[in-house]
Amino acid sequence: MVWISGWAYGPPCWTQCFAPVRPQVDVLVLDPLEILSDVNRLDHVILQEAPLLLGGWSLGAMLALEWACLHPEARIPLLLASATCRFCAGPAAEYGMPPARLRALRAALKRDRAAALSAFYQDAEAGNSGLGPTSSPRTDASTGALLAGLDYLAKTDLRESVPTLRTRLILLHGGRDRVVAEQAGRDLHARAANSEFVLVEEAGHDVPFTHSNRLLACLNSCQKFAP
Repeated sequence: MVWISGWAYGPPCWTQCFAPVRPQVDVLVLDPLEILSDVNRLDHVILQEAPLLLGGWSLGAMLALEWACLHPEARIPLLLASATCRFCAGPAAEYGMPPARLRALRAALKRDRAAALSAFYQDAEAGNSGLGPTSSPRTDASTGALLAGLDYLAKTDLRESVPTLRTRLILLHGGRDRVVAEQAGRDLHARAANSEFVLVEEAGHDVPFTHSNRLLACLNSCQKFAP
């Protein structure tokens, strides 16, 4: 499986999460910021690795979803956590994050990177009692790369593309997500004809970490649809 991490979380965060399945499933974790810096990177990785599953969390889920929309012939099953068709609110997209909030995060990142990331982690890991993968601001990515990630989230809209998908999608979402609202995930589910929505009511945005058993159960279900 090729798995794409989230905006402010590097690939090492997933080591413990995927450890139980690694003897049976080879999981390659990619950095979404590296994908955004090289438009051909994801194509090259998928061509080289020929994964049976493609997945991601948050920004990574959106990148995986976009790739599937651009390559419908691939028919690779998707496992997406905290996913949405459109991250920002807009016309007929009332469930997204208010654009002003994303602009504020962008400004804060330029002003005080560490404080901005810490505030974001508080939202992403809200309600998990400190069980998140990190409480320290990410230091292995440039501010420019982080800003590019926010730009992608601000402009990307997959609402018209998703209904054309025929591959299987399993969508894992937290009912207390403060970054991608539950209704945004349900909107994606409604647009994707061959999808399943798995809600963990007590979880937040970081549901793959706090409820990794549910993520792995979804992975096992997704494998049944692998070509």
